[in-house]
Amino acid sequence: MEAMVEVLEHELEEAFEVKNKKSLHRYVILLTENIVKKDTYEKEQLKVSSQIQNLTEIVKQGFQRMDERFEAVDKRFEAVDKRFEEMLHYMDKRFEDSRKSIDERLKDSKQDMDKRFTQLQWTMGLGFTILAALMGIFNFY
Repeated sequence: MEAMVEVLEHELEEAFEVKNKKSLHRYVILLTENIVKKDTYEKEQLKVSSQIQNLTEIVKQGFQRMDERFEAVDKRFEAVDKRFEEMLHYMDKRFEDSRKSIDERLKDSKQDMDKRFTQLQWTMGLGFTILAALMGIFNFY
């Protein structure tokens, strides 16, 4: 760094008229203190680059883990969906069986009512016939 200070001082003395050498020396020192060496800069950049690569890898792994979790959740939802479909199928089957049972009972009940109605009509018809016959017999006496 000292060599750079001397080179800059010499070059500036050659290029400009210098009134105060101490002032020029302070200027060059301030200028060189703020200059970063190329190899230091490259090391810093490589370090930052490797840190960015590490962060990128960590983010990729995080996304992979999230994808795996989402797949696991999807599988659980598929299992739950399957269970609901089975329950729905079971409920549909029970409803259908229940409907068939009710239909059979109603059919049996209808047949019983038809039979009773027929018996009632026959009994009433027989009763009216007997009544008409008795009235006819009593009218002749």
